[in-house]
Amino acid sequence: MTKWGKAALAAVLLLGTATPAWAAEETPWVEKAQHRGLMFGDTNGNFHELDALTRREAAMIVANLLHAIPLTMKTKPSFSDVKMGDWAYGAIEALADAEILRGDEQGRFHPDRPITRQEMAVLLVKATGVGTEGETADFADEETIAVWAQSFAHRAAGLGLIDLAGEHFKPHNPVIRRDAAKMMVKTMDVHAAHQSQIAGVWQTIMTQTGAIRDKNLQAYLGTLDPAHQEFIAERKNWFLDLTAHAELIEEFDLKPIDVVRLDDQTVLVKFEQSYTMNGEPYQITYQERFIKTENGMLDSDLNFETLETEHYSIKYLRPDREVAEKIAVDAELAYDQLMEQLEDKRLGKKTTIKLYDDLELLRQSVKLSFGWRFSGWYEYSESIKANSLRGSAANYSIIIGHETTHEITIAIANNNLPYWYAEGLAVHYSGQQTAPWDGTLLSLPELEAKNLETMTAGVDVQQYYTVCGMVVRFLSETYGADKVKALTAELGTFPFGAGTIAVRDAENKQKFHTAAPKVLGVSMEELNTSWLAWLKALE
Repeated sequence: MTKWGKAALAAVLLLGTATPAWAAEETPWVEKAQHRGLMFGDTNGNFHELDALTRREAAMIVANLLHAIPLTMKTKPSFSDVKMGDWAYGAIEALADAEILRGDEQGRFHPDRPITRQEMAVLLVKATGVGTEGETADFADEETIAVWAQSFAHRAAGLGLIDLAGEHFKPHNPVIRRDAAKMMVKTMDVHAAHQSQIAGVWQTIMTQTGAIRDKNLQAYLGTLDPAHQEFIAERKNWFLDLTAHAELIEEFDLKPIDVVRLDDQTVLVKFEQSYTMNGEPYQITYQERFIKTENGMLDSDLNFETLETEHYSIKYLRPDREVAEKIAVDAELAYDQLMEQLEDKRLGKKTTIKLYDDLELLRQSVKLSFGWRFSGWYEYSESIKANSLRGSAANYSIIIGHETTHEITIAIANNNLPYWYAEGLAVHYSGQQTAPWDGTLLSLPELEAKNLETMTAGVDVQQYYTVCGMVVRFLSETYGADKVKALTAELGTFPFGAGTIAVRDAENKQKFHTAAPKVLGVSMEELNTSWLAWLKALE
């Protein structure tokens, strides 16, 4: 993995590497290497194609490929057997300084020894700057490859830098000059493409950070991959939350710390995000995927894998495959149970579920201003987000049922649900077992005045969910289950309400105050009196 500060090499190298033009495909690789100034023959014009390439020669070629600035004046050699005055000293030192070359445990480089295919794999992959992520099948001679070279050998083969002998890598075979010519030309092209991609990613990141600083939503949204509309909706709400709470969220910083080029279309960037809120510091690291599009390298969400079921697209981070498979089963079970009580009017649209194995990453991916860590989340037009930390043995049907209820009922209500009513419906229909009621006689106006997102005490959060669910149970028992559905549908007759449920809460409560009397046939005062009497009967 390449450090961002050494995105393709060290800062002392690079800056002028141009993208080479391909010679005609039929042109021999040796001629291509000579045309690009990578390799040359002797003074008599002989290339010695079948001679083994030495480690010194390989270092010199790669230094030329990278336009490395020779460190000829470095007075303390990195290797005991490469002294100042050696014709490749400056090139070897430049590559060693950039952590591309290494010697043995005794500090020797062995410059005159033929370079092996596994050594060449390490050298070339490091030179490209693309990192070692990426998968290829095991080689037939996998066990003969040194541990330190295995990931590089697979990456080199996957990128086409080194040809295989059938299914064999032949790690200990020396590299002959004819083969080296092909390897170096291909490495030059991969490196140049990598540099272009990195420049594109850097431009996107600079645009993002500038948009956050300037509170320019449209500029920020322009950095996101339009192929993922749910992701755009999520980042829009995240951005609006961040910029709306500038007095609360302080010292916000987002910086790239690692970059890996997966292929011609994809770059992974590891970020460190930090800020302070109410005097408390918060920090996470995460890996984001950038995709090549006609509009440049655009941000395309975390590096999720996808598992499809009948009603869900489950996105998970690679170590979570087993958990994703369990959630796939539980999600379909939850959906079937919900359909016994609700009607899905989304016309066959699949629900996206994103799994997070870090509760703080989940919280910060949703809202930086949120006061506590939660296990699930949904907002209109976004994906469902869920905590996968409980492992593959846990039951996820309740949490998926809860969030799927949000998706279905918020859609029915045209995004006009008051916060408390949305949570009450989700608790009620998902069968969520909340904490026991603490006996407090909480009126409907008092419940409406509470703000779940700013609560910090766990007991307050638990009682909020408990009471919200109890209100919907009260409505169902007192007026009938169909009336609850009718009330939700009545809220859907109002114009669509844009924004998150928290932003819309005040307006949505007023709509509820209009819809409830119409559907239930009682005033809000009468409804509250009936609710409190129902509560007292439970004491």
